Amino acid sequence: MALIDQVTVKDLALLLLIILLIRLVAYIFHLKKELIKAQKAQNTPFFDLEINSEEIGLFIINSSNCFAKNIRIEAVDFVADVGFKKHLKLVFEPIESLKVSQREKLKFRVYDDKNDITDGKSKNLINYFKGSDTTINIRYSNLENEEFISSLQVHNNNFQIKYVKPLSGNI
Repeated sequence: MALIDQVTVKDLALLLLIILLIRLVAYIFHLKKELIKAQKAQNTPFFDLEINSEEIGLFIINSSNCFAKNIRIEAVDFVADVGFKKHLKLVFEPIESLKVSQREKLKFRVYDDKNDITDGKSKNLINYFKGSDTTINIRYSNLENEEFISSLQVHNNNFQIKYVKPLSGNI
């Protein structure tokens, strides 16, 4: 009890200030981490895919606030229902870069097993994505050469982003 009697108001105030200071330092570190995370997110390109029946094609749009480069779309296996089910593979040409808000028509080849069956009507196959559960994976990098993978899936006749992940694990 003697120790408690010796604690003054000044000592209590000092203890409270030390506790408050420790909490403020911890909060500042938390804010710094969140700021770094937000800055990295600003440097993360992401895309929309558009099925356009009028222009007959599949378009990629850079919907982010940063430049994207080395864009590689993984081959897509899908089943086209053209009166009968036909298993096909679409192999997309790489895209060198996309500026902010840039929209570009995707070029692709169509394979039936290992046979290239691409012809003038192949672009119409894109319309069979509607109503399917097709997933398209895109690998790319930003200006800082950080690599990412993005996965988009058809949902209600539109592509929706499933995820965007860094390949380096930095974000």
